[in-house]
Amino acid sequence: MTNREEWFLKAVEQLKQKVFGPHGYSIPKFRCGVGWPTGNRKKVGAQCFDSKNSGDKTYEIFVSPKFDEPYEIIEMLVHELCHAIAGIAAGHRKEFIAVMKAVGMVKPWTGSKAGDVLTPVLETVVNEIGPYPHAKLGQKDRIRSRLQGFLKSNVHSANTLLALLGNG
Repeated sequence: MTNREEWFLKAVEQLKQKVFGPHGYSIPKFRCGVGWPTGNRKKVGAQCFDSKNSGDKTYEIFVSPKFDEPYEIIEMLVHELCHAIAGIAAGHRKEFIAVMKAVGMVKPWTGSKAGDVLTPVLETVVNEIGPYPHAKLGQKDRIRSRLQGFLKSNVHSANTLLALLGNG
């Protein structure tokens, strides 16, 4: 596998055949990539953006770079594809829950957990598409660099202020 996007495409092709298609669902036009989700980054593992927000009317799915376990990513991908099928406006309510239940996902509906019947299917998908070509990206360095930048700019501002006041 050469890159993550190729891995996602192979995963979705398998999910079409083994998870969504048998229940009569077709997957709308989408793109999938890696990127930090909006909102609470500690809790959100993936996110699907409405096709209305895309210049070419495509659902955009982003998986957080802090994950690298293929099975976990496949579960998140199923969850986000359920959003695309039900429509983003459905949120985690009735239409979305109906799709999640039909394909074998279980509560909590805000999470990405496969039920007993779906789990072996997703394990097969992971085995067929192979390892996820990505290494987990932590946020500690990102937070550290932001903090260092904040401190540097504020120290500079404080020193400038003191100099202007004649105390520097």
